[in-house]
Amino acid sequence: MEAKESVDSSVAIDHVLRDRLKQTASLFCKSVSELVGPEVKLTIRPPATCSYATFLQKADKDAYFYAIRSSPDVGNLLMHWPTSLMGLLLKRMLGASESLESAVKVPLTDIEFRLMSKVVGHFMRAFQVAWKEIAPLEMEIEMASSSVQPCRIYPDGLTVCVLEMGFEMEGRVATMRWVLPADWSRRMTAIKGGRGCPATDTMVARLAETQMSATDLAGLEVGDILTTEKDVAEPIDVMVQGVVKAKANLGKLGEKKAVHIVEKVDKENRPQE
Repeated sequence: MEAKESVDSSVAIDHVLRDRLKQTASLFCKSVSELVGPEVKLTIRPPATCSYATFLQKADKDAYFYAIRSSPDVGNLLMHWPTSLMGLLLKRMLGASESLESAVKVPLTDIEFRLMSKVVGHFMRAFQVAWKEIAPLEMEIEMASSSVQPCRIYPDGLTVCVLEMGFEMEGRVATMRWVLPADWSRRMTAIKGGRGCPATDTMVARLAETQMSATDLAGLEVGDILTTEKDVAEPIDVMVQGVVKAKANLGKLGEKKAVHIVEKVDKENRPQE
């Protein structure tokens, strides 16, 4: 597999993160070569930053999202795999002889899910190797979903770093993206120094979500009422580092707004489809 990196000096990302991302991409490229063949070309595009909300808005919705959890808990990575690219990779891994032109169907079959988990596993190992000199990490797939909604693992306003990998196979080009917090280097350095990461965390109580057109958004006025599909009796999500940790009811304590925890959300109860 041939790997090359596009050049763009305009991206302002700290050198540690840039170097580790490049190393991760290079190692992952070598692993994928063993799975699908050396004739596949991989283009590593320059990393860029944006808000997490912007990343999700621009992400191809006809895709699978893999949330990867790290231990120590530095945060989550999110991989975005278009179904068209998954179809090309899976057919090569399965040794299919028919034309490689169809995307995989949702949901994945058991064998497709296992093979894609294997691909993601290669990525996790590449990421671990790239960062091991700073701090060793254990990584696991926490969630795989064909819907963007479960992928709101971070606050919309969080600045994230996005890396794109373009796969070229038999004249077809498809792009896989992965994203992580833009301050990942600082978090990893804190782990290395034994300070934990981070020392304090922000807890977010998510009331509800709704969608509206850009025109309606621009026309919002004081006094307008926004409705959602969430039942008033349904508990809200309590999130830490964008991950839902508990369910709670809204209330108050004295003259302060408060939330009453009614349920803890275990990792095993988070969606896998």
